[in-house]
Amino acid sequence: MAAFWRRLLTGPAKRADKEIVGSFDGLVGGVWQGWALDRTMPGRPLTVTLVTSGGRRIETLADHYRADVHRTQPGHGYYGFRVPARLLQGEEPRRIVVGAVTLSRSRTARG
Repeated sequence: MAAFWRRLLTGPAKRADKEIVGSFDGLVGGVWQGWALDRTMPGRPLTVTLVTSGGRRIETLADHYRADVHRTQPGHGYYGFRVPARLLQGEEPRRIVVGAVTLSRSRTARG
């Protein structure tokens, strides 16, 4: 799964915006977790959607506090996301979609 997230962050054709950064920590204590941030709008949370190979989609906001991110990134540190594994009903995420909606346009990076 980490390869998918790395591709989201660094893939030349897949990146819609170089200012969207983050990390996928994987499954930690029964929860899929990570963080995502739009550096151009650090006060606005991003939406994060985990998509399984079976097509199940779980959307959440990246709005949980992360002290590690707060120390190294601009803004307030509320960029974490958490999705309980039970919501994916035994499937692993195969794709992550991160997006931000602004008043003028919608920006999305897909992995």
